[in-house]
Amino acid sequence: MSTGEAAAPREHGWVLFLSALASFLLLPATPVLQVLGPIAQPVVLLVPLLAACALVGWVSGGRFLIAAAWVLLAVGALFSAPAPAGVSVAYVELERGWAVLLAAAFGFVSLAVPSARFFTRALVTLVVALALAAVAFLGAARPATTARRTIEGEINRRTAIAEQEWQQSVKAYQNALTAVGPEGRASAEEMQQAMRELVTTVPARESERFFPALLLLESLCALALAWALYHRLSRARIGLPLARLQDFRFNDQLVWGVIVGIVFLVVPTLHAWRNVGANLTLFFGTLYAVRGTGVLAWFLRSARPGLVTVLAVALLAGLLAPAFALGLGLIGLGDTWEDWRAKARPTT
Repeated sequence: MSTGEAAAPREHGWVLFLSALASFLLLPATPVLQVLGPIAQPVVLLVPLLAACALVGWVSGGRFLIAAAWVLLAVGALFSAPAPAGVSVAYVELERGWAVLLAAAFGFVSLAVPSARFFTRALVTLVVALALAAVAFLGAARPATTARRTIEGEINRRTAIAEQEWQQSVKAYQNALTAVGPEGRASAEEMQQAMRELVTTVPARESERFFPALLLLESLCALALAWALYHRLSRARIGLPLARLQDFRFNDQLVWGVIVGIVFLVVPTLHAWRNVGANLTLFFGTLYAVRGTGVLAWFLRSARPGLVTVLAVALLAGLLAPAFALGLGLIGLGDTWEDWRAKARPTT
């Protein structure tokens, strides 16, 4: 291990990281998010990526035994861990095949460009993994249409489970409303219909349409968590720590991802590319929403808000989630040209 690696700055704290890790591992099991999340077991993504980080760390001067231990854990997670009940073997193979491609691509990119910051490595990793997946489909015995049917079947299975869980979770509340009288019974029936539409109609249709973008976003989260966890557990540095959310920014050329996506969506002659445009818009739009969140966090921190202000912002985000997310995306896009955080710094 070199002196530079030993003296490298550490990752920032444990509290926020553990909260993010718990959310990543547990939220996909909730009724709605289990329909939207492509990977049924997020640990299948996380552990191979940790093994890739450990192998890169070993090449950089880390301990071989640590790398070997993580590789063994990854092999166990991929090939020995039982699949969730009801999930088809074909879908399990797709999940774990993607996890292997993603980990291999991240290890290759990290060794090829060791000076690159994490976000650059992560984006290049996603591109390389997609290219490898395309090559694998071209040479595989099962064509891409078979994979699509497998994904549709898994989404339908999760939708049925989510609907059942929603019905069970609201049953007690419906009973309470029914006990009030005729108005309560009418409200209970309306709520049941709304829940059924929420769980079955919207997530099932949109999760199938946006499956590529959702998979890439979930993979990007897994990459960030694996990077942060590895650097908290190992002294062999393989790069700089993740920046704080308030400092999050990226190359402004990525705005073309949003522009191309919108063009594919709105130009009638490009109707065949509409799904591609929808996935590009969702993926890059989410990145800009996170950037907008960073801008908002920067200004809140600079203003030193009180607890009431923070709670008010959180409540607004919860009540107006779609509009709030769109607003954050617009703030992130605006930061491409305005760079508000730089302008807000004192000049003297």
